[in-house]
Amino acid sequence: MSIRPHGRHHDLIVPDGDILVHCGDFSTRGTEQELMGFLGWFARQPHPHKVFIAGNHDEALSPVYEYEWLYGPQGIHYLCDSGVEILGLKFWGTPWVPESARRFILPADARREKFALIPGDVDVLITHGPPREFLDQSRNGVHWGCEVLQESLTSGTLRPKLWMFGHIHGGYGELDHAGRTKLVNCAVMQDYGGGGASGNLNEVRVVDLQKSR
Repeated sequence: MSIRPHGRHHDLIVPDGDILVHCGDFSTRGTEQELMGFLGWFARQPHPHKVFIAGNHDEALSPVYEYEWLYGPQGIHYLCDSGVEILGLKFWGTPWVPESARRFILPADARREKFALIPGDVDVLITHGPPREFLDQSRNGVHWGCEVLQESLTSGTLRPKLWMFGHIHGGYGELDHAGRTKLVNCAVMQDYGGGGASGNLNEVRVVDLQKSR
């Protein structure tokens, strides 16, 4: 079986900033060795605050994964249906995606229950996958996003200032929705055309949250 590579964080040029966010898929095969390698790299980054969630390739993680004994002092926060306040901003992270993935997959009703936990006053929402029809197209034109997240966004149930995600490599980029939410697809791996990752890398996205208010 051929597995398209993820885990290219060592090749990234990461700009300076106050908070570094990773939206998941730092693994290719989901091994603990890959997890430890990512956490080591993440801890070495100079940003005072770091936040990450799991992706569908990150099988070594679980919702209750205990990492703090290794890297907690470096300002790292692992979010899984949980939140943290940093520099006065409320963050929430959730990894769940539709059934066409490997790990952290749930049917629509179960995803709806998970996403109902997201606080209404969250400033920065981090999901692994995008809402459907928002930065979720592969190069062959297929929409791969989550219909439950789409419902929450378009109805106004979810209205964070900043919403970050990855998962769908062809959707890399950003857009403003309804004058209230900046959506950013942060996928650094480029798209083959069928939804998977090629060997080329996109630039790390930089967002000034003040501009997204």
